[in-house]
Amino acid sequence: MISFLVQCRPLSISMGAAIRFLRDRITKLRHNVELEEAKRSLKEEIDRFLLEKIELADVVICDYGMSKINDGDVILTYARSQVVEQILIRAREEGKSFQVIVADGGPLHEGKELMKRLSAVGLDVTYVLVNAVPYVMKQVRREPSA
Repeated sequence: MISFLVQCRPLSISMGAAIRFLRDRITKLRHNVELEEAKRSLKEEIDRFLLEKIELADVVICDYGMSKINDGDVILTYARSQVVEQILIRAREEGKSFQVIVADGGPLHEGKELMKRLSAVGLDVTYVLVNAVPYVMKQVRREPSA
């Protein structure tokens, strides 16, 4: 099963960590444990892993990222990241006034969805393709913290 997961797609660092975690937990199961008990135990371990290593990490990253955004900033981001989206939306909800430039590329053009979501909460968003990044870089700025 682990081999199947590895073959599904190239491993990112986080995917590798998740698979190592799962493999470790499987090897630590008692050999005489019933199948249903093993499934229940592994599901609990996976749920704990998701909470501790992904959900709580997102919250910490979001808090830190928000603290770096100031009024007047022009932020450049690429494609779509759920965590980046959360940071930008939370900063807007806290009353920070800034602009976002979403650079995007194929084949999925995921940045279009980010642009729509950020615009929906009232952010000033510009959408460009990745080959326009050298042109828009001169607009990107970060105002010093007060």
